[in-house]
Amino acid sequence: MAKRRNAKSSFNGWAFLAFIIVIGLIVEYFIPILILIGLAGGGYLLYKKNKAGQELQLTTQIDDLKTLIASTDRKIKRLETYEKKGDETGYLRLAEDIESNLTTIEGQTERLKSEIEPAVAKRIFEKIDNVREEMATTMTKMGDVTQKAIHTDLPEEVRQIIRNIRVDHQTITEKIEQSESGNKEELMAVHHMQMERFEDILEGYQKMLAEPKNYYHAEERIAAAVDAMKQFDLDLDETLKQLNEADMRDFEISLRIIKHKTKDDGGDDDE
Repeated sequence: MAKRRNAKSSFNGWAFLAFIIVIGLIVEYFIPILILIGLAGGGYLLYKKNKAGQELQLTTQIDDLKTLIASTDRKIKRLETYEKKGDETGYLRLAEDIESNLTTIEGQTERLKSEIEPAVAKRIFEKIDNVREEMATTMTKMGDVTQKAIHTDLPEEVRQIIRNIRVDHQTITEKIEQSESGNKEELMAVHHMQMERFEDILEGYQKMLAEPKNYYHAEERIAAAVDAMKQFDLDLDETLKQLNEADMRDFEISLRIIKHKTKDDGGDDDE
């Protein structure tokens, strides 16, 4: 009997020891593995959530772009109505609004180009170019009468600055589009950004000019806005000169060759 109790006691001791060892192994290896699995699972869920959020954001941006394009198309149809009626004031004001939309569409399409089918992006850019060209042609036909129809409530000096800037803007846009430069997209983006800043200044200027009593230091800010628009007009003139000079490189080369040849021919005659 004593031997059996000792054997049973010895077995229980070994079983308890084995149990402790198993628990130790679980604590040392199995639980960390479970923790790693849990972390990996949580990381994957977080990744999926972030990815889903990014995809939703992209979808929203593309939907917003589609909505803006549809809205602009409707405005373009209204623009055609103004042209048929001969409503020059309405045409030019709506054309300015459409140009602002086109600038936004152009920038958004460029930014989302990797998410849009190349053929679709190409059609959008071509449509923008065509609309701008048609508006420029119509406004040119309307002539100075149409130009005077805009901003008639502004001082003549400011109206002239605005006219100069509009003309320079159209010329610069056309020159950049026709350019063979490798960074024409960057040049166009910078130019449109500058035009947006000009539009912001013009809008603020008009608001303060109409109701100066509603703004702090309105007179000083109005004068600062006029100075800024004058400087921008000069900056556009400089940009246009630089673009024109780029077109004159062949002229300069040909001129130097002709001068050199004329000089050589003169030297031969002397001999």
